[in-house]
Amino acid sequence: MQLAGTIIAGAGARLLPPSIPYRFFFASGLYHLLGWALMLKAAVQVPVFQGGPGFTLAALHALTLGVFVMTAMGASLQIFPVVTGQSLKTLWPARLASWLFIPGVGVLIAGFTSGHTETMAAGGISLSAGLTLYVSVIVRLLAQASSFKVLRYHFWLALVALAALVLIGLAMIFDLLSIDQDVAAAHGTIALYGFMGLLAMGFSSVLVPMFALANAPSQGYSLLVMALYSAGLVVCVGAGLAGQQQIVIIGAGMMLMATLAHVLSMNRVIKAGMKKKLGISFILIRASWIVFPLSIASGIAAVSGVPFEPALLLAGYLAVFGWLLTFVLGVQQQIMPFLAAMNASTAGNKPPRLSQLARGAPLKIHAVCHFIAFVFVGIGIAIDMETAVQAGASFGLIGACAFLWFTADVYRRMNIQSSKNERPQI
Repeated sequence: MQLAGTIIAGAGARLLPPSIPYRFFFASGLYHLLGWALMLKAAVQVPVFQGGPGFTLAALHALTLGVFVMTAMGASLQIFPVVTGQSLKTLWPARLASWLFIPGVGVLIAGFTSGHTETMAAGGISLSAGLTLYVSVIVRLLAQASSFKVLRYHFWLALVALAALVLIGLAMIFDLLSIDQDVAAAHGTIALYGFMGLLAMGFSSVLVPMFALANAPSQGYSLLVMALYSAGLVVCVGAGLAGQQQIVIIGAGMMLMATLAHVLSMNRVIKAGMKKKLGISFILIRASWIVFPLSIASGIAAVSGVPFEPALLLAGYLAVFGWLLTFVLGVQQQIMPFLAAMNASTAGNKPPRLSQLARGAPLKIHAVCHFIAFVFVGIGIAIDMETAVQAGASFGLIGACAFLWFTADVYRRMNIQSSKNERPQI
């Protein structure tokens, strides 16, 4: 409860022009749509995917870079100035980061679909330059901040994971690193559980208590969970690159214990919160918390040699579509109206209610379609059934359209409310 007040107090003075975070949110919505469209195109390949260029790899990166990282950039560029109390000195690095990263993702995806190495390289260089600028902005904010230690430590570690991720990715594109199963697995693990996993856990420590009107978990507990998770990740990735599968299981087990501890603490926060009706967004968020440890457990089973051929692919699917996509879209549903309310208010004016900025219909359509898509594609992978993947991807497309509708509607309503607040009172 005190946390929410700390974040909101004086936030208006540190808000960016809404065009900056919302360009990332709109791009995320478009890449979300593209990701499902590519999944539909690659339906026959998805159940047997083992890496390599093509529509499946393009779909995967449309979600990981185009939705997950895109949303994280847009949200953090606005949230970090608010929570750290530090205003951005200049806006051009954030704008330039968007101009490099947003189209760079598209170029990289085009390269994956065509298998054209030069196109992949151009996209990889562009988005890496955008990420570098983005990181420079965030690092300057973090260097001057003294509060929100849990979030800051998670973000520092996430940036280390991001650096490793970009270096490995570029090395694979430029053939500086031999692409085998161990390297591909390390790249995916660092991307999903390193960079995005640490960001998801760090932002949850701030956003979940804020939205539930509750106190955050104790700092010591959260940092202990972070340390266990990070240590397990290092063990898992290092052992995987060395081909030591038994040690990979030990590292993944450490991550699983940390994940369960994190999820239990977040559920305690919600249970203790003053706000009980948290809406559709928290149905998605809580569902993602179920799949988060399940994806790691499935990965452990796959590495242990469970007699089920698509076990490893299914574990990756649970991580990307079940955990991260569900979590990111759930959080985005909360963040966009919240930021819109702050931007729509002016000095001396009360921010509009969130209900004035967000319609429920597109979110209901999205939630239903998202869960149906997740189940159908999962079945298609498990039993190698192309029609199930096609059906799931079709529902995913409908849900993505509804989510893009929601994003555009929030932005439109924010502008209407801003215009009303700017009118002179008679």
